[in-house]
Amino acid sequence: MRVINQICVLLLWVHTLTFAQIPDCTLQQFLNGPKYDSNFDTSGLQSSYPPGKQIRVACNVGYSGFFKLTCVEGKWDSKGTVCQPKSCGHPGDAQFADFNLEVGDDFVFGSKVVYTCHKGYQMVSRTNYRRCMNEGWDGVIPVCEAQQCPVIHVDSNVQVNGDPEEATYGNVVRFSCKSNSYILSDPASAELYCNENGEWSGQPPKCIEIKCAVPPIENGYVPDHNIPEYKEHDVLDFRCNVGYKPTEDRPSKCTKVGIRAEWTPTPACEPIKCKL
Repeated sequence: MRVINQICVLLLWVHTLTFAQIPDCTLQQFLNGPKYDSNFDTSGLQSSYPPGKQIRVACNVGYSGFFKLTCVEGKWDSKGTVCQPKSCGHPGDAQFADFNLEVGDDFVFGSKVVYTCHKGYQMVSRTNYRRCMNEGWDGVIPVCEAQQCPVIHVDSNVQVNGDPEEATYGNVVRFSCKSNSYILSDPASAELYCNENGEWSGQPPKCIEIKCAVPPIENGYVPDHNIPEYKEHDVLDFRCNVGYKPTEDRPSKCTKVGIRAEWTPTPACEPIKCKL
C-alpha cells in the first residue's frame, strides 16, 4: 500500500512539473502577433491564459467575423476569419437627386453618402447625407422638391395663362391684354418662366393704351415736333428730304400688330428716280 502511495505522489509530481514548465499565453503576444487586427475587440480579454484554454475574440462595433484562439504550449493557435465591416446595402435613391460616396469605398460600416438635388430642386430634409452604422443606414432618404417661384400679381386688365400662385421650376406663365385696345408694356415679358433658383425670368407686364412713338426716318422728318406720341389709328404726317419721296402711297397709321404697336406701313423715304 505504501508503494502505491509513493507511485501516485510521483505521478502527481511529474504532472505538476510538466505543466509548470509550459508557460501561459498572454494577451500581449496576440496583440503583437501577425494575426491581430485593429478591428478585434480585446477589451474583455484577460492578460494571460493557461495552456489548453480556448477563447473567442469578438469584433468591434460595426464589424463581424468569427475568430478563436487556443493556447498551445505557450503560443496561440488561431482559427476563423478576421473582422470585416458590416454591409448596409444600397442607401436608397432619392427622387430628383443623386448621391456620392464621400467616405469609404463601399456601402459598409463607416461609409457616408451625400445627396445632391437636381437643377431646379431644393433639399427640404434636415440632412443631406446618410451614414452606414452598426444597425444599417441612419436617418431617412432625403427629399428634394422643385423650387417654387413667388406669387405674381398683375393688374385687373391683364390676362394670365398659367398658374401664377403655385408655379415651380420649369413652369411658364403667359400674359396678354383683355382689351384689344391695349398692348403689353413690355412685349419681352409676354412669357415668363420659373427658373432653377425659384425666381421669375422677368417682371410681369402691364397693359397700356396703344401708342406709337415718333419713329426715326432715314432721309425724312416729322415737321410737327410737338407731338411726342400717337394714339391708335393716328396718321403720321412726315416729309422726305429733297430728292426723296415716300416709299408707300398709303398713309402710315399707328396700328396694333400682335402684341406691339407699330407704324403701318413703315414710314420710309426712297430716292426719286426719273424715267426716260
